[in-house]
Amino acid sequence: MFLKDYYKILQVSHLATDDQIKRSYRKLV
Repeated sequence: MFLKDYYKILQVSHLATDDQIKRSYRKLV
């Protein structure tokens, strides 16, 4: 099974909140 490091892709910390992760995701797409 292959898992990508989504934290690295989104350039957020492993301690980032859901809100921070969503914001980073929206910047990329």
